[in-house]
Amino acid sequence: MAVLMALTTMLDLDAAIFALFVLFATALPGVDAVGYGLLLTAGAVGHIFGSLLSASVSQRFGAGRIVLDSVFVLGIVYLGLSLFHAPLLLGTLLVLDGFNLGLSGVGKVSLRQAMVPPDLRGWVGLTVSWSPAPPHSAQCWAGWWGQPLGLRETFAVAGGLALVVARQFVGRINNGAVVRAGHQIRGPSRLS
Repeated sequence: MAVLMALTTMLDLDAAIFALFVLFATALPGVDAVGYGLLLTAGAVGHIFGSLLSASVSQRFGAGRIVLDSVFVLGIVYLGLSLFHAPLLLGTLLVLDGFNLGLSGVGKVSLRQAMVPPDLRGWVGLTVSWSPAPPHSAQCWAGWWGQPLGLRETFAVAGGLALVVARQFVGRINNGAVVRAGHQIRGPSRLS
């Protein structure tokens, strides 16, 4: 269960890295305030579609696979942001990022709710929602990394880190692991 929680925390760190995105995007030629708004809109459109498809995709492929695959996608998006600087390509990557977060966001919250014992759900939800550590301190860390490394390099490091973390859990995080963890908590799980 700790491994699944670590992967979902990795997804939460997306907010930290994207705290730098406004600096990154608005420094690019052709991205003014309106262009930045359009980039954010592209991400929102992807997020809406990902959220709408989340339940059916989770049922088809399973929650464990969705959570693990979403960390791989996050790494690819970060690496893409570090490499591609044309506004249209950035918009495409933001649609992918939004779709990924919408798809996995519903699943990771459902997964957490299914794996936490019922008498602890409120406490776990409160800790995740109101903790002073993620994502607020993570956003500070992203800012501290971005200053000496540079913005593109910070996205590249975050992408590489996401891919390494996801790769470490291949074979350990899957739908069977989710079911086994659910059984350990409170009997047969509804997630597969």
